[in-house]
Amino acid sequence: MAHMKQFEHLKISLEAIKSATNDFSKEKRIGSGGFGEVYKGEIVHSMGKSVVALKRLNRKNGQGDPEFWQEVRILSDYKHENIISLLGYCDECGERILVYKYASNESLERYLHNSELTWVRRLNICIGVARGLMYLHNAIGAQQRVLHRDIKSSNILLDENWNAKISDFGLSKLVPANQQSTVIVSNPVGTPGYIEPLYKKKGELTKESDVYSFGVMLFEVLCGRLCHNKQYPPLVELAQHSCDRNTLNEIIYAKIKDEISSDSLKMFTRIAYQCLMRDRVDRPLMTEVVKALEAALLVQFEHLKISLEAIKSATNDFSKEKRIGSGGFGEVYKGEIVHSMGKSVVALKRLNRKNGQGDPEFWQEVRILSDYKHENIISLLGYCDECGERILVYKYASNESLERYLHNSELTWVRRLNICIGVARGLMYLHNAIGAQQRVLHRDIKSSNILLDENWNAKISDFGLSKLVPANQQSTVIVSNPVGTPGYIEPLYKKKGELTKESDVYSFGVMLFEVLCGRLCHNKQYPPLVELAQHSCDRNTLNEIIYAKIKDEISSDSLKMFTRIAYQCLMRDRVDRPLMTEVVKALEAALLVQGLDHHVGTLNVKVVRIMNLKRILWFFERPSFVKVGLTKDSLPSKKTNSITSLNPEWNEEFSLVLKDLDVQALEISVWQGQQDCHHKMWMNVMPLKDLIPEQQKTLTLDLSKHVDSNHLENNSSYGQLIIELMYKPLTCEEVLTISEEAKEMNMPPKVGGWLVVTIIEAEDIQVTHPFVCVTIQNDKKQTKLAKKNCDPVWDEEVMFSFEKPPTNEILNLELHSSSQISKSLHLTKRGHVDISLEDIVKKTRTKEMYHLEDTTSGGRLHVELQWRTSSS
Repeated sequence: MAHMKQFEHLKISLEAIKSATNDFSKEKRIGSGGFGEVYKGEIVHSMGKSVVALKRLNRKNGQGDPEFWQEVRILSDYKHENIISLLGYCDECGERILVYKYASNESLERYLHNSELTWVRRLNICIGVARGLMYLHNAIGAQQRVLHRDIKSSNILLDENWNAKISDFGLSKLVPANQQSTVIVSNPVGTPGYIEPLYKKKGELTKESDVYSFGVMLFEVLCGRLCHNKQYPPLVELAQHSCDRNTLNEIIYAKIKDEISSDSLKMFTRIAYQCLMRDRVDRPLMTEVVKALEAALLVQFEHLKISLEAIKSATNDFSKEKRIGSGGFGEVYKGEIVHSMGKSVVALKRLNRKNGQGDPEFWQEVRILSDYKHENIISLLGYCDECGERILVYKYASNESLERYLHNSELTWVRRLNICIGVARGLMYLHNAIGAQQRVLHRDIKSSNILLDENWNAKISDFGLSKLVPANQQSTVIVSNPVGTPGYIEPLYKKKGELTKESDVYSFGVMLFEVLCGRLCHNKQYPPLVELAQHSCDRNTLNEIIYAKIKDEISSDSLKMFTRIAYQCLMRDRVDRPLMTEVVKALEAALLVQGLDHHVGTLNVKVVRIMNLKRILWFFERPSFVKVGLTKDSLPSKKTNSITSLNPEWNEEFSLVLKDLDVQALEISVWQGQQDCHHKMWMNVMPLKDLIPEQQKTLTLDLSKHVDSNHLENNSSYGQLIIELMYKPLTCEEVLTISEEAKEMNMPPKVGGWLVVTIIEAEDIQVTHPFVCVTIQNDKKQTKLAKKNCDPVWDEEVMFSFEKPPTNEILNLELHSSSQISKSLHLTKRGHVDISLEDIVKKTRTKEMYHLEDTTSGGRLHVELQWRTSSS
């Protein structure tokens, strides 16, 4: 076809496709539809190499070359974040195959009756589809309007971040963008239940036909079911009937009902009802639908609303005495107010539209701070939007902004490092979104936007200018009006409007040099800081510009690590700048080597034996082992082998990394149990500050039941544990090596990942002191004993690390009960569940109710499983 030569760059050979799909094997097949079967594979295409979905035409289903080429044409010309991306096609040897970007969460249809799709997530998906349809209906420039003709839940794909992607354009119609009249179609096509009645009956097609289908999908999302289900009445008539009689609550999906605010429900159902109106003139435009759904999302945050009257009372009607600052958004006040979390001192930021910001920035901040929670991000406590006022209410940061302390010796070098690490962790969280979240690009990182609480913890603030982008989007976002603060804004972004997460990294690099030099980047008394810092690093004269009052505090190794990463953040080429994960690692290393003066080293621990254990506790022999670890440490404890003996003797040695000898303590615990289920029996916590370097010390430790020495059960010793200790200080090079090894223990290799198992609760269960054993590859972990015997709740998370995806592994969950008989622990298995992990790796996240097997009393376990990789 001559007119299709413009798409030649998208062609993929049939040989490559057969290789990617194992010659269209059943194992690679992931679904089917009206066009044909769909396969999954990895392939090289025009955009690089990635996992893709391949849709193979089956002419027996009624579609053929016209639908194939229509899809190629439309998806080549129409690009939008809520439309599936076409990566290539094949038209060899009679085959017609379309190659798409793979949407790992598959279709919306699959999740309608799944509580994993929360109300807010459902709203965001509906907004995404509405925006995609709005783009198709409101063609720009030379484009024609696209009428999809087959909007339905199974044609809405969801990527790994739950972003909606409209797919399946084979039946679509291209019409002139300015054509308001009806298109007459001789053969109306679409899916029963979704197809507009007037179009189906008379073949009269308009953009309102798509609006009708979208309305059907909205009610599917609300009711958690498909429109065509033989077990229930047709959904459209049921929904309209329920709206008319105000009985909608009876048909809403039960597992999301309690999440939905009444106002959000009202707005959602109103627009969904209007989409289904019989007369087309009564149906809304997609622009109106988008606005209505966005409003339904915003009022979902109604619980955060604070009255203007309460705010005026807290600020003495915005008096000068209550004013504590101002910025691009407006003036900031301090006051005490009652909010959704209680009553506390707060900071209130009042919008001043004369400064150039307005409602979009206000609502953006509400949305982001409601969804994104992190210890290094400022907490939004409420907002006010009455009488034209737009006011944001935050948790009060008593030390105000970092800008204020740059030229202040109260901010020591160690304190400055900790602040920088906090900001870096917050940015890392924003850039590496999890689950349903999108990536957040802040666009205005600077010292005045870093707030400090009473403990000098850093809090990133001011999200009004932030951009939400798909978390997997590596390419550039084009911004027509670049915003930011002079001196901090990345030059390439400022010049061309090309925004990426590396734009934030650049701004953060500027802030790092401000922290080091004790001055703002823009100061008329001095040269521009960025050029000065780069020049000083290149000529090894950095010592001349460091803030004088902290210069003597900084160790040479700490300075070297800090300046190296700060310099890299400012690199001209974005590819040379580090990820925020790398920045965090570098700054933590700079802090660690700065702490060499605080007795960093290794602690060699030898667990020798137990003696004088109270006989009453040894009714029979049970396997015992000892765990050794350090307080104030994120690394896992180390443990001895299990020994079944009345007088266990191990003589096993371990090496632990000490970060601060003065602060940390050695924590030792003795565990006993049977059948892979163990319980902590006795323990001892020993301070280390009196250890003498390089001297071995033999200790006899009393074993207690509790850490608290005043506890009633600690009135006498339960026995003694003999250990040998030796402390060895480390050099800088040794600290860095061990630090990297320690981090790798908590980070899987790039090809592997973590399996996170959350045991939530059990239903229809009544056992004594229930707990769950979680086992995979002979690695066994267990929950704590539940407080309730009937329908117990744990909500407890365990994690397993893998060098490669565990697609062939089985996860075993066992429910046990425990009871004390003659001071001996008696364990009874009450049922089990075996779960294949192949689907979990594919889906990345599931939340299911599993029926217990091998049990006479039945019952179910509610479990959430997540597969996380190092790039997640």
